[in-house]
Amino acid sequence: MMMVTILIGLTSLYGGRGGYELFNARTVEFGNFAFDLIADYYYQGYIDTADSDTFHDRRHFGSGWLTLTFAPFPYFELFGHLTGFLHYDEKVEPIEIPIRARKDAYVYGSRSFGGGVKLGYPIVDGFPFSLIIGGRAAITASFNPPQNYDTLINRGFPPPENHSPDYDLRFLTTLEFGALGLNLNLGQIIRGRDRNTLLDRPDLGIYGLGLDLNVRNRTWLFGEIYTLGDSSHFTGGLKLGLFPNSTFDIFFKRSLSDSQWRVAAGLSIFSTITPQVKKGAVISGRVVDMETQTPLLAVISFPGSDVRSTMTRPDGSYRVELPPGGYLILVQASGYRPKERPIQVSAGSELIFDVALTPSRGYQEPIGRIRGRIFSEREEPIDGEVEVLGADVPEVRAEGGEFLIEVEPGRYEVAVHAPGYRPAGKIIYVKEEGEEVQADFYLREEAPIPGGLGKISGFIRDKETEQPISARVRAGGREVMTDEMGYYELEVGAGKPLVQVEADGYRPGKRVVEVEEGSDILLDFFLVRKRPKGVIIGSIYEAETMEPAVAEVIIEGRKVSSVTTDPRTGIFRIETEPGEYYVSVRSDGLETPKAKVELEAGEIEVLTFYLARREKREVSIPSFRPIYFDYGSTQYRYEDIDYLNRVAAYLLKHRDQRIEIRGHTDSVGPELQNLILSQRRAEVVRDYLISQGVEPARIYARGYGESLPVGDNRTLSGRELNRRVEFRILP
Repeated sequence: MMMVTILIGLTSLYGGRGGYELFNARTVEFGNFAFDLIADYYYQGYIDTADSDTFHDRRHFGSGWLTLTFAPFPYFELFGHLTGFLHYDEKVEPIEIPIRARKDAYVYGSRSFGGGVKLGYPIVDGFPFSLIIGGRAAITASFNPPQNYDTLINRGFPPPENHSPDYDLRFLTTLEFGALGLNLNLGQIIRGRDRNTLLDRPDLGIYGLGLDLNVRNRTWLFGEIYTLGDSSHFTGGLKLGLFPNSTFDIFFKRSLSDSQWRVAAGLSIFSTITPQVKKGAVISGRVVDMETQTPLLAVISFPGSDVRSTMTRPDGSYRVELPPGGYLILVQASGYRPKERPIQVSAGSELIFDVALTPSRGYQEPIGRIRGRIFSEREEPIDGEVEVLGADVPEVRAEGGEFLIEVEPGRYEVAVHAPGYRPAGKIIYVKEEGEEVQADFYLREEAPIPGGLGKISGFIRDKETEQPISARVRAGGREVMTDEMGYYELEVGAGKPLVQVEADGYRPGKRVVEVEEGSDILLDFFLVRKRPKGVIIGSIYEAETMEPAVAEVIIEGRKVSSVTTDPRTGIFRIETEPGEYYVSVRSDGLETPKAKVELEAGEIEVLTFYLARREKREVSIPSFRPIYFDYGSTQYRYEDIDYLNRVAAYLLKHRDQRIEIRGHTDSVGPELQNLILSQRRAEVVRDYLISQGVEPARIYARGYGESLPVGDNRTLSGRELNRRVEFRILP
């Protein structure tokens, strides 16, 4: 007997998460819709006799399942299924008797239908392990068999099932350790009466244990062993992710009672529809004492959002899942000064945010006051909330528009917000004991966003001190200045505008955002302060001839940069920030000395190199360093042009060598989109080398997407290292 099963969609026979016969306690994600089509086929050979002749015939059995799954609410799943059959009796031996006695016959029709609900709630979720408890209730009823099925019964086919509804009740538990999941099913199938014999069918108990392993969301392995009534079965399977939202599946099923094997294989296509549901992001880290580095018990909250507060664990660690967007994260611990910071997280990302808190001075009698009032533009008092950002001062309520805050002398950022009004803020100094500072706020009414426009707002702050910056913000042809709190607000047309930020004494910032009609986007910038630069000037000569040498000068410090000497004079010039650097020289056929330079702001350091001849040595693979790209960009940086010229010069000199240009991305964004982006980066670099005279047939460009990271994609610095193009000499 041979059996073949073809699966399209989810692998459980009745829809929803699970393996082949067992179910996962997790439900389909809220708002998602899944479709499954499962086909099963096997045949039996048998011997038929007629007029003392022997014939080798076949009985074919085909079945199909159509299942639909939908999650209208969180932790709640609805599903339904419909099954049908096609049975065929095949006469395969040529015979001499009349054909009507040996004619093929087939019957098809509907077998059963049903549906049910599943509930699954994560009792523990977000720790190193997750525990989900749930239940499942389903009903299945059979159709009356077709009237012509008696033809097949007379040919030896078994009678079809025809019974009252069955009820499947199960208790579900799932335990997850990262990529490893353990599923437990316990339940009872209450079977209806047989309509053919009018006899009650015995109920069946079902219990089983399943194990599944997710390998980088590309390969899934699972196995399950379960008992249904008096029979036990084992099922194992492998799913290979070949394309987005699809897998190639192969399964092995064995009955432990009669040692019968079944092999199943097929293609799974996951068609999920998630309207208005965004993939979540994760923020994790540790909270410690700044002086002793001991872990702290702290509260992590997100003021102004619907994200629930959480407590750190005994080791000071925390993990929060939240929708993508912009937030203000606030970390508070008893006896310590709170810390807050604006953050931006994207769908599917994981941001590591470690916090070191400074011990507070302890409770003292307040020795200064900030008194003020809140008015509308019509000078009417407004009830609102008053916050002192970054200080261990409780939020106060302005009743009748008046408020009073008691503080110690110091600098404070005071923010005011009220429903229906735009927020406002001021920087206030309480200079001495007993001083009372008056601070009044006038709030503008929050106007509706005009049709066809969206709003971008946020704070511009110093990256090191987190102090507000007076900056100019431009986007979509509009320009505004930040207020004294560093806050800005822009209304721009729907699309993907480039937001540019400029401030005196700081490096400019820019970011492309997607703006939809009526959207309100929080976009903060942390600018890096410009520091006075120093200059390294030098000249390179060949030691034997004292002629100027053509060489690449590499500066290694906070980051690696390079320039090429003037071929006529051998002189090079590099302007860079103060710090400690190592200057090395690379020239084909010449030795490579190094020099250590401690560069001060405004200083000019002069270097001279004399290169001694040596035997010619080809440039090896490590000689080529990567070049890096900005987020989402396919354009190489201006400072890398000299280096690309050197690569082109090498290839023009060694015309017998070929090179592969390998493009890479970080893990932010869809995998397919990153693969396309990495290919475009490689092709842009290839085009530049071709423009310098390198033959196209010697340059191969290939994108690897996010598959080969060299840095931690959970951190900003790690993602910067992964957005790169590498060069590899081909054998």
